[in-house]
Amino acid sequence: MLSNSEKLDRLLVMVGALLIGEGFIVSELDDLTEDVKNTASGIDSAIALLDGLAAKLDAAIASGNPAALVALSTELKAKTSELAQAVVTDTRP
Repeated sequence: MLSNSEKLDRLLVMVGALLIGEGFIVSELDDLTEDVKNTASGIDSAIALLDGLAAKLDAAIASGNPAALVALSTELKAKTSELAQAVVTDTRP
């Protein structure tokens, strides 16, 4: 049979293990929260990029200026390449 002192020692070890586990879980939750925030930020950036390009396309079409369409096409190709590279390297433009 265990003495009260031995029981208390075991209890303290178990509480310590729980606290360490809790710290690990909190750390993991913080990392996950940051990942979600970064993903949302990346999605928001892509949406803003596409919205901006759509507005520029509308303006270029309305102007009837072929040079504006060529410039927009060049910009679109550059942004597409930049976005594709960011996805491959998992960075945010």
